[in-house]
Amino acid sequence: MPDITEIEIQLYIDHSLSEERRLAVRKHLFNDLSSAQRIGTYERHADALRRALIPVAETPLPSIFEPNSLETELSRSPSIPLNAVSGALLAILVTYVAWGWGGLLTHQITHTLLR
Repeated sequence: MPDITEIEIQLYIDHSLSEERRLAVRKHLFNDLSSAQRIGTYERHADALRRALIPVAETPLPSIFEPNSLETELSRSPSIPLNAVSGALLAILVTYVAWGWGGLLTHQITHTLLR
């Protein structure tokens, strides 16, 4: 039988070890008192943490985290059309300012060259 690894000890603490390996870890802990005390402490802490977090784990997620709900929320949002309109107005404003500045620069360059 192979030696007990730290990963197997962690799986033992998490109650995720196969029956055969669980018995091997138990046998190992029976023969090593200091490891058994250390592992026992870890087990008690892990069990206390599990008990404390059961209410959190059993609480259902808000509906916004369900598939397709974000799309639904976004489609209902009144800010989407407003964002599209404000984006279009901003593009028009930038174009107007750029064209105006372009015309002003052209006029200044022409005036400077004709002097």
